[in-house]
Amino acid sequence: MEHNRLFCLGTLMQGFQNHYKLGIKDQKFLGRAETLALGSMFCNIITKVSFRYEPKYPIKGEIYEVDPVLMGELDAFEQAEGYEREEIEVQMVENGEIVKVFVYTYNHMTPELRGTMAEETSGDFREYAKGESEENRAKLYQ
Repeated sequence: MEHNRLFCLGTLMQGFQNHYKLGIKDQKFLGRAETLALGSMFCNIITKVSFRYEPKYPIKGEIYEVDPVLMGELDAFEQAEGYEREEIEVQMVENGEIVKVFVYTYNHMTPELRGTMAEETSGDFREYAKGESEENRAKLYQ
């Protein structure tokens, strides 16, 4: 069975709700990585990352080897929320290797929507989550 490499950068990462809810926890973890292309990360409990709207900094995340059945389920879930699957290159933190991965990006950002979200200039959703209120953190984590 062919597997896909998926770059997880928000609530699909370890410790967050969708990692468990959507089945990423059962997939093979390959390591932490950072995008080669610059992007922008906007958060309001959920994460919207774009490599087209205000690209400024690398985005940090985790790579998983995902089976095709789950990939199809993730496509349906993410696309219903307006995200698109794109192929990008990332650099592995542990060994510097550059690999191609799929990532879900949000390319429908508008100034109005952007105004309702906090920008996480570290490019790391974990940093954003640390600053959230206790009530909102409860919604983010498992």
